[in-house]
Amino acid sequence: MTDRNDIFLDDVTQSAKFTGFVIREDTIVAKIKEDVVTDFTLQAPLYLQRTKNFSQWLEDRGADTNRSYMRTILGHLRLPLLNIEKAVKAVHAASLTDSFWIKAEAENLQYADIMFKNDIYYKAALQGDPDLFELPKVKTPEITNIGSYNKGWHIKNGRWVLYKAGKALEIFSELFTSKLALALGLDAVRYYIDGGFIVCENFVSKGWCFEHAKSLIGENLDYDINVKAMNKVGALKKYMDLIFMDALVRNGDRHEFNYGVLTSMRGFIKMAPNFDNNMALFWNGVPNTLLRKDGMVSEFIDVYKEIDYTLPVVTDILIRKIFRETVKEYPIDVREDTVVQFCMNAYTQMRESKPDKKSDVITDRRNQSDINKSAKLNERQRSVLAKVHQNGITRKQYAEIFSVSASTAAEDLDELVRLGYFKWEKEKSGMYRYYKA
Repeated sequence: MTDRNDIFLDDVTQSAKFTGFVIREDTIVAKIKEDVVTDFTLQAPLYLQRTKNFSQWLEDRGADTNRSYMRTILGHLRLPLLNIEKAVKAVHAASLTDSFWIKAEAENLQYADIMFKNDIYYKAALQGDPDLFELPKVKTPEITNIGSYNKGWHIKNGRWVLYKAGKALEIFSELFTSKLALALGLDAVRYYIDGGFIVCENFVSKGWCFEHAKSLIGENLDYDINVKAMNKVGALKKYMDLIFMDALVRNGDRHEFNYGVLTSMRGFIKMAPNFDNNMALFWNGVPNTLLRKDGMVSEFIDVYKEIDYTLPVVTDILIRKIFRETVKEYPIDVREDTVVQFCMNAYTQMRESKPDKKSDVITDRRNQSDINKSAKLNERQRSVLAKVHQNGITRKQYAEIFSVSASTAAEDLDELVRLGYFKWEKEKSGMYRYYKA
């Protein structure tokens, strides 16, 4: 059989008006006649079911041609820069994040024939490749690799992984947010660093298709509209998790292509994991104030007050832990206290807007009963907090009481200062005293 990856342009898919089929793996799910959807099944793309707009569905599957490296790839493949729909047709509209594709009426093809088999353009799409014009003209998943940042699909250990470029603060934001969401037990994509790029595995497993939020709600990002839509498909809890994290880290880039649902052939729908948080935290600089009196927090609170939703438990201890894990993996000049204040000021407002005993495990870190609940403190630290509220303690006294070295005593006490339990009267008496606001 002819390898369809070695034939780039097919006359049957490139005609001005497309007549053929939208297919899910090897099952026909929609019929198209001259770009008009004439019939579809419940396994068809949600966007086509909702709008029947085939041309827009094709266009939305195409890569962002504002990406400079993407433009060079299109140029090499002799595909028009201003007609991404034609480029999408050239790869039979196939994508690595779902199993939808198109087949013209006259074609005799199966899914295995059009599946992507190589990643030779991944470097060219990610960072530019001086040898691009020496590469063979083959079908590439970069044509349908959507998004505004330079990125590339790479085959690593037999699996497709996505490499994405960005500035240092953007990469830090992506990595930190992923680690924090996972630590909170939320459904999120796991990212890691490789060669200075932020990397993740393809989160779409066999049998499932990722369908972006536009498929359900169009371009209306209003929380109320989304709540109704996600509730209708049984994904409300995970949608609330998503916008909770957005408000916590101030991710202002949650547009209709940066979240969505996963659908199966059997009709199951579930929320896709949280991904794409590189424009959060301090991606474009540290703000003048960390008070977080911003719209992202207040708008989340407005929804939270009306929804039966339990806030995840966020503490400054956890944020510090995640921060340290992040900078260990990706060293960067960002102050730990700044990140802690930024997130905790947002979380405190959320928590106080609708007290929730289930989530409020640690309501006041200066309350002794709550301090004892923090398993993150070691036994020495909990003991000293219980006994030294008034008189204070020095590093030397701490070392003698607990039979530890001077350096361990300093580390334990300094940690309690960072967490806000103690203040250190370094110049006055050398005492660590219990801090009361």
